[in-house]
Amino acid sequence: MRPSAFCILAACVLLAGCKIVAKSDETDAPQDDATRMAALVAEDWDTRILPRLRETASPAPELLAALAADFSAGSVEYNRASAVEGAPSVFVIRGEGSVIGANTESRAARLNVDMDGDGAADLDIQLGPVIRGTALRDALPFYEFTAFRDQIEFAKLSRALNDAAHAALPATPDDSVGKRAAFVGAFTMAEPADPKEVVPVELSWPAP
Repeated sequence: MRPSAFCILAACVLLAGCKIVAKSDETDAPQDDATRMAALVAEDWDTRILPRLRETASPAPELLAALAADFSAGSVEYNRASAVEGAPSVFVIRGEGSVIGANTESRAARLNVDMDGDGAADLDIQLGPVIRGTALRDALPFYEFTAFRDQIEFAKLSRALNDAAHAALPATPDDSVGKRAAFVGAFTMAEPADPKEVVPVELSWPAP
């Protein structure tokens, strides 16, 4: 039996009112933690992260002298971290020094920098791509732990910040030892003897 004209008309009306959804719209998977944190950092890098670190960076001679003279007092004065009992102090630093050693072959590449001209390294600049620590995250007060789902997501934020810092660095000269390096970055210390391992967000090579 042929369908009546009325049935055909009704079917057309129903189809006209339907929204066709592409299959990809239904099957798009939610982003994982790493992808979401990388997107957050990319969005904030130029507008919030760099301006905050530039603004709060202490001159290297002043900061290093204060920590050497009285670590406890210097930590109170120059600590840029949120007040969390028992957490390492976080310092934001800007300065220029002479590169006296370089390990650029390792995935945890770094520069050893003499800041006061005595021939000994005063700090290391981490080049990565493997960068240790949470200094960048902990120096940025607008990233509060309570705003994130859990410790895992918060740790992914730190990794995303370190990855972004590495990606922003210029190429390291092959003959970097003996050159001057200027930088802005952050490092953490819990004790006076802890190494100063700076995570740089800016690095340049001034002419002599």
